[in-house]
Amino acid sequence: MKIPIKNAQAYFVYDSKKSGGVTVSHLRFGDSSVNMPWLIDEADFVACHNQAYIGKYDMLGPIKEGGTFILNSHIHATEAFEHLTQEMQEEIIDRKIKFYTIDALKIAEETGLGIRINTVMQAAFFKVSGILPEAEAIELIKKAIKKTFATKGDDIVKMNWASVDKAAEALEKVEIPASITKSFAAPELIPASAGDFARDVIEPVMRLQGDDIPVSKMSFDGTLPLGTAVLEKRGVAPVVASWVSENCIQCNQCVMACPHAAIRGETDCAG
Repeated sequence: MKIPIKNAQAYFVYDSKKSGGVTVSHLRFGDSSVNMPWLIDEADFVACHNQAYIGKYDMLGPIKEGGTFILNSHIHATEAFEHLTQEMQEEIIDRKIKFYTIDALKIAEETGLGIRINTVMQAAFFKVSGILPEAEAIELIKKAIKKTFATKGDDIVKMNWASVDKAAEALEKVEIPASITKSFAAPELIPASAGDFARDVIEPVMRLQGDDIPVSKMSFDGTLPLGTAVLEKRGVAPVVASWVSENCIQCNQCVMACPHAAIRGETDCAG
């Protein structure tokens, strides 16, 4: 089987966080050269890999009319539209955007991948994007998986293959209503009591709109107010751990592994 050759370009924008940070992937595919040294602001396809991003980031702003939007969510396709903000719903209706959902986390858990959903979302992308015929795309993905994970054993390879197969089955198209009846009201990122700096600088940065902040809003000497980290509550984790006191053996491994020192251990000192 002859697979068509495509040129590809990829650029990834990372935020300043480590654990749970946001990555925006700018991908281009074409038969001709795609050597374009600028970010994508008119996209044919956008995927949101975390339901918690709805209402926090501008997910649909870059999508062209008639483009495609995929949301990774546990919410069924029959209810997914109602869990978007009113602004997103209006954009989908006005621009005739095609909307799909997939529960990638459920697939990853079922196939033994834990919370690693990248393989599932990759398969979903190639199924609906039309970059390559679906059968050829799946074949290439599985070859890449074999090459990447062969040294880790056949079990890992088969887990990823299974997630690719399940992705095609789990992808669901959302029926877009003619009018809006119910919308998701996103909570405020910054409390109403926050100061001007939090409103003018911190909130746009939290929404990935830091490039739009005018210089006039920044402090003239570069100093920043103290204690502003307390304002940011990201809430992006799909699963939140809880401490079960009767199971705890006080090994302190959770304290050692916690990336932001949110978990503290008790220390008994004798002097």
